[in-house]
Amino acid sequence: MTAGFFTLGCKLNQYETEGIADSFKNLGITVIPALRSLDEQADLYIINTCTVTSKSEQKARRVIRKLLKDHPGARVIVTGCYAQVDAESLKNIDSRVRVVPQDDKPSLLTLASSLLDREPEAVPGKFDYMPSSYSFHTRAFLKIQDGCDNFCSYCRVPFARGASVSSPSARVLERAGVLAAKGFGEIVITGVNISAFRDPEKPDYGLPRLIENLAASVPGVRLRVSSLEPESINEELLAVLMHPTICPHFHLPVQSGS
Repeated sequence: MTAGFFTLGCKLNQYETEGIADSFKNLGITVIPALRSLDEQADLYIINTCTVTSKSEQKARRVIRKLLKDHPGARVIVTGCYAQVDAESLKNIDSRVRVVPQDDKPSLLTLASSLLDREPEAVPGKFDYMPSSYSFHTRAFLKIQDGCDNFCSYCRVPFARGASVSSPSARVLERAGVLAAKGFGEIVITGVNISAFRDPEKPDYGLPRLIENLAASVPGVRLRVSSLEPESINEELLAVLMHPTICPHFHLPVQSGS
């Protein structure tokens, strides 16, 4: 059995695709390399969609139609944020399209087991995508947070991803150690709105403290911080970001509102 993956949108979507692809590889299913994922014949395609802009939604529809046309015998599963907020539009493209909303995306971590008639080990959750290897990237990703409470007037992400939730800091540090032990030289700290990170067991434990502890726990690894909301930048965070293992690259988004 072979599977192809196509991802639109943010680093978090890319990370979650890697986790799903890794669950397939672990059970002996061949994962097609990213550059050939649309052109090469596969038994199953998973499209991980984005809804931040209308262009990303249009591209998702084009990709789905191309796959259905070029590979009429394959199964096509569509998931991600677009699948959460407008599942009906995607279902209406073709009866062969199966839509898995963002809320149910973790279930795709057990899809490979189901396809091979094996019993999954456990019911996965939002922070269980942790891939042991990467099919489409050379950097490792580390998910610390999901969802957003801001509800900006131009943004559909809170409706697609739900309320802000954070992984316990102990779990984040443990996973960073695993990635370092596997030889990754750089870890990308990612989430929907990582500025909102709060350890669920320690409400005063926020992003600056987490970054500081990560830098101390994996001293030989570069840490790259993904998008930060402009209003989250303060003296405490700036002081932590001066650490020599933090990559001097920051993305402060100013959205287009399209």
